[in-house]
Amino acid sequence: PRRTHGTPSLAMRQAVMEAGAAALGGEALHGAGRQLLEIDTLSSEITAVNNAVDTLWLLLSAFMVFLMQAGFAALEAGSVRAKNTKNILLKNLLDACVGAFIWWSLGFPFAFGVRFNDGNGWIGANNFFLAQFNTVEFTIEQPRYSIELWNFGGGGLSGYAFWMFQWAFAATTATIVSGAVAERCRFVGYLIYNVFLIAFVYPVVVHWVWSGEGWLSAFFVAPDSGDRGSCQSICNNLFNGIVDFAGSGVVHMTGGTAAFWAAWILGPRIGRFGASGEVNSMMPHSLPLATLGVFIMWFGWYGFNAGSTLALSGGFWYVAAKVAVVTTLAAAGGGCGVVMINLIGRMPIDLAPVLNGILSGLVASCASVATAEPFAGLLIGMVASWLYYGAANVLKMMRIDDPLDASPVHMISGMWGLLAA
Repeated sequence: PRRTHGTPSLAMRQAVMEAGAAALGGEALHGAGRQLLEIDTLSSEITAVNNAVDTLWLLLSAFMVFLMQAGFAALEAGSVRAKNTKNILLKNLLDACVGAFIWWSLGFPFAFGVRFNDGNGWIGANNFFLAQFNTVEFTIEQPRYSIELWNFGGGGLSGYAFWMFQWAFAATTATIVSGAVAERCRFVGYLIYNVFLIAFVYPVVVHWVWSGEGWLSAFFVAPDSGDRGSCQSICNNLFNGIVDFAGSGVVHMTGGTAAFWAAWILGPRIGRFGASGEVNSMMPHSLPLATLGVFIMWFGWYGFNAGSTLALSGGFWYVAAKVAVVTTLAAAGGGCGVVMINLIGRMPIDLAPVLNGILSGLVASCASVATAEPFAGLLIGMVASWLYYGAANVLKMMRIDDPLDASPVHMISGMWGLLAA
């Protein structure tokens, strides 16, 4: 057809395409072109569904990890004396409140803020207060929200879901220490520690291991390639990085080490140790509450470990299912490991050590939970409980008062989890 002035109409363009198709072979080519258009549209819709499912998975996992704060609160409130319940619960609440503010303003940028120019393996340095974002083209995959976090390409809302997930991890790290300093730490001193840990200590460790620039990262991206700019500082990772899938070292060993030093520096509670070194018992006021707390934490740990796949599409649904099985067996191995020690030593089986044995198994499972076979998860959890039990007794010999055995559970078991991975 003859072209007229202006833009040709849809009918005219279709007529041209049909004429060309007829000249090249007729209806077969025309049908193939239409089929390719339908496939492209279907592919876009599948991508949109995958993005939505992955974002929902990450958000639900973040919510489950945040529920662990309720488990921590119940465990710690049940494990201290009744007169200190209000104080320990207030500290747990502020772990979440202060932690969210600090993670938003400083922690997340230091942990994951990629430095495109002069990036280094020590600390990130951009996107403070989540103030930097990209404008996203309106597409099927991103139909409603027109911005995404800087440094998180193509994921739509997944950048914000990732922030939520990592904030829940940061709050967990801070809460570990509250158990070790229970019943004797001043409130203002605890807040100062909380801010420093979430603003600087934990984010630096995260950047080392989980960012694309860290010197211990298995996700390292070389400078002058991919998303990295030039680099004039620490620009290489150590060998191929370390395996820490869900944070045996990054989260638990970091929090447990802080707990150990805090308990040592603060000194024991009044009356905990006698003049000749004997250990005086300070009974928890509610073991049922502590037991409920451990069950809540065990439930939340499925979000902690399985959610660390960060997605379900692309085959990660299979990894997430395997991770859940290994997590379960590690927790079971930890509880049974403490019972075995008591039976072999002909000692009465006590509830509190079994609770901590379960937590030790869960802590140790985090690093290798995606790579270990189920039987290995059981063994890792069992060995972790033995190490925790021995470390808890060593602390008492050193006259270090850790009311909830937070440092043996998290520092020692986290260390073992890294080695086992």
